[in-house]
Amino acid sequence: MHRIMTFTGKNKIFAGCQLQMPVLFVNASQVNIFQACCTILPFVTAPPTLPATSPVTPPHCQCPMDLYSDSLCPATGPCYRDPGAVTYGPPPLCPVTINCEQTDYLLFQFSGGRKTDYLSNIRVRDFRQLADIQCVNGEWRYYGQARFDTVLRHVVCYSVAIPVELLPG
Repeated sequence: MHRIMTFTGKNKIFAGCQLQMPVLFVNASQVNIFQACCTILPFVTAPPTLPATSPVTPPHCQCPMDLYSDSLCPATGPCYRDPGAVTYGPPPLCPVTINCEQTDYLLFQFSGGRKTDYLSNIRVRDFRQLADIQCVNGEWRYYGQARFDTVLRHVVCYSVAIPVELLPG
């Protein structure tokens, strides 16, 4: 980086002075000592270089995004087929919102596959008040009164209550 400096003295312009210091110039036959007045001209420097960084990836949900499964629809009545039946909140817990009709029922499939691994006939409006589903360590977890901190595989909304004997498994 260089600074361009000029000064004036005895009506001459010289380059390379030191600010407000006596300057000695030797001319062929005489020595001149005088006060010089320097002007420092502005200069431009390049902006500092920053280390290269990789782009920051926004956090994402660690659980599978296929929690709602209409393959669980019971034979007793129509299911809610809207793909927006379940929406996921922000990571890391990605809390689940059930968007079915308030009067619909919910069928929860927990890990396993036996009849005891299902929870059915829960009204959507009751679920919203009494339970929660969150992503924990890559698994959907059900937190509610009937079961607490249980691994959840799928959920489906339907309109007619299911008799226990018609549950899958």
